[in-house]
Amino acid sequence: RCEARCSTTGKWTDPVKVAASKEFPLWNPVLIKLPNQDIVLFFKEGLSPKTWKGKMVRSFDGGLTWMWGPVALPSGVVGPTKNKPILLPDNVTIVAPSSSESPRWSSHLERSEDEGLTWTRGAPLDTHPDLPRGTQTIQPSLYIASNGHVCALARSHGVQPSDRYVVHACTADVGRTWIKAEMTDAPNPNSGLDAVRLRDGRLLMVHNNAHTTTTAREPIAG
Repeated sequence: RCEARCSTTGKWTDPVKVAASKEFPLWNPVLIKLPNQDIVLFFKEGLSPKTWKGKMVRSFDGGLTWMWGPVALPSGVVGPTKNKPILLPDNVTIVAPSSSESPRWSSHLERSEDEGLTWTRGAPLDTHPDLPRGTQTIQPSLYIASNGHVCALARSHGVQPSDRYVVHACTADVGRTWIKAEMTDAPNPNSGLDAVRLRDGRLLMVHNNAHTTTTAREPIAG
């Protein structure tokens, strides 16, 4: 189940149930606060990442209460897989970093231009010709570059140590196409990562700084 707590006075309230399922586990809750002050909670429901379905639930009062009965996202749209969505400078477009694991790993963006009411799925970034053939990624993290492009840093799945690095890709049309993609020099042992653009313009990424294994989750680097 998904639970939420809200702090308006510096103290946390008791947890409240936001969503529950008797049949399937709920995965990877992710929040975004919209310009109209609504808070949207995204999560996945299903037996595994290969079969899960995306859902969302909304709060209209800053997280104090939540609409009951989560809304299922459209077929083929799962919402942000693990990392936070971003809001574009137009203060309208929500961009969710998403991925699928069936039949193979593949990252893409999902965008909404109506506060999450409807969604459009973008093109996969893994097939970009600049990447090594067979590259597979999931769980991208997004930031907005200085030129306004949306860029992704993604977890990679490489058989050889030479392929176990964070993948970086950028799009000028919010994921419809990818104009740039590359294997960075940041190690990635088949593990999650996250990134954020700081107020001073620097980019901060947290990841596991190793590539000689696909099972270790250490050390953590930033």
